[in-house]
Amino acid sequence: MKYHIGDKSYHGKGIGTFVTKEIVNKGFQELGLNRIMLTVSEKNIGAVKVYTKANFKIEGVMKQAFYREGKFHDKVIMAILR
Repeated sequence: MKYHIGDKSYHGKGIGTFVTKEIVNKGFQELGLNRIMLTVSEKNIGAVKVYTKANFKIEGVMKQAFYREGKFHDKVIMAILR
């Protein structure tokens, strides 16, 4: 699942954290999941903050995991357990 809040006037208002927490709750409560994991670009500081506020923990880093704009970039692995 991927979501994007494109209108920057909505950034920093807790919307991403709220949506993330709702998705996690549905995954645990309705789907019975035990673990939810994600990867995020190390350069996407806003997303890392959102996931951290939603109680995801950093589990590791995949070095040079994707190529964009002529450079390799790292991906941060994050997860949350029920």
